[in-house]
Amino acid sequence: MDIKILQKNISDGFHKNIFLKEKRPNLYQVFLPFYYPDGDMIEIFLEVNGNNIVIQDMGMTLMRLSYNFDLNSKNKKKVFNEILNNYQMEEFEGNLKIVASCDKIFSYLMQFIQVVIKISDLEFLKREIVKNLFYEYFEKFITVDLGKFNPIKEFYPDFDTKKQYPTPYAIPMKNKEYFCIYPIASDDKCNESIITIQHYELHDFRPETLAVFENQESIGRKPLARLSNVVGKQFSALQGNEHKIEEYFNRTCLA
Repeated sequence: MDIKILQKNISDGFHKNIFLKEKRPNLYQVFLPFYYPDGDMIEIFLEVNGNNIVIQDMGMTLMRLSYNFDLNSKNKKKVFNEILNNYQMEEFEGNLKIVASCDKIFSYLMQFIQVVIKISDLEFLKREIVKNLFYEYFEKFITVDLGKFNPIKEFYPDFDTKKQYPTPYAIPMKNKEYFCIYPIASDDKCNESIITIQHYELHDFRPETLAVFENQESIGRKPLARLSNVVGKQFSALQGNEHKIEEYFNRTCLA
């Protein structure tokens, strides 16, 4: 691969001359104006492998993160892996990487930088971990407290043969009907629930619906308003309302 073409593609994307420094044969460090939270420049390396370029950090991001934060629990590792999966990135022995072609190097570099910034942001990680704990606690609540209603995880209506619009949990009712349940801890999850319910309505599938928030006050006004237009019942928080939710299903499903 012609390194001059690679350098030109990167420079054209950033609209400025970008410098590549050869570290060893086929391995180059690229210097870009993006920084870790402490102000140091993000370290990015490009390994030329045939017609592909492996964008990687040589383990620097996780090493820096380890100074103040440990990925030492199942929940933390799950959040970390979800961030990587959302951007089609991989981690091997601490090295974050993604494979790009020369003509798409700019967009993949930006994708790589987004992930590094997210992983380096301790406050972001902490928020995501708290949200993930909510979903774990909610699943335990569904399977234990509402287990008598035989809840179904990852429910798809019969018409959704491609399995594109899942409901996190559904409780079967009489006459082959279902009660769909949506745990919500973020604006994104709120919007996702709205899209799913609206898609069901387009196919004339109108189950009873319930939204349970981690903290309703943390949801943006607009997504909350849109959700209120399509969902049947809401609880502003799971914590403190477990008994009320169970009683609600006792009245609804056992009546």
